[in-house]
Amino acid sequence: MGAYVQSGWQAGLAPDDLFGAVRFAGPMELLLDNAAVRAGRARWQLSWTGPARFIGTDGEPLDLAEIAKLAVDPQTLDEALARLAELGIDPAVSTVVQSRATADNAGVIGAIGNVKIDDVEHDLLILDRGLILVGNPGKAGDGEKRLTALLESAPVADLAASHRFLPYEEMVSVNVTREIPLRAELMLHDGKMIAMKELYGSVLLEKRSRDNLLAVFERINEN
Repeated sequence: MGAYVQSGWQAGLAPDDLFGAVRFAGPMELLLDNAAVRAGRARWQLSWTGPARFIGTDGEPLDLAEIAKLAVDPQTLDEALARLAELGIDPAVSTVVQSRATADNAGVIGAIGNVKIDDVEHDLLILDRGLILVGNPGKAGDGEKRLTALLESAPVADLAASHRFLPYEEMVSVNVTREIPLRAELMLHDGKMIAMKELYGSVLLEKRSRDNLLAVFERINEN
């Protein structure tokens, strides 16, 4: 949203074209969450004993779901921009949609070891902006220690640059055929389908890692 949306209106894009693009760019609420993070007005607080929390500068949960609904409707766009400004999120500098999303300033909301991606095992790092797929993960029994070491080895953006990064904005829909262990088919905008299969020996680094990922998939399917 932000500069992207404003520039779209200035360029004379039709509302259906503009907002269709925003919808298919991925879950709008996640996009707004990312804008808040880049503006320094919020961050993800990761807990190993509970779900990750999206909190504002006051340490309280920040829920942008209502603004996200306003942002995808041309009739309420101005109200969404005004409410973002009230929160200290400047739409002029917090560009949410890029030509391709990166993992810059992304937060980790979970990790699962030894997940099959198209029948090839990977470690899966779950970010608020996308998934990092780490090949050749090693034995499942070492998953927790390995994932911890991986996350401590480098900033998230560097890990995304070193491995395959799959932004949520590239996903059109997700067909979850089973929740535990997770089985899902990720449909991408380019027509490709990625099969995800959690193994019985897969390790959840944070006990709500799978739940957080399912919540992201649900948001993608809502758009």
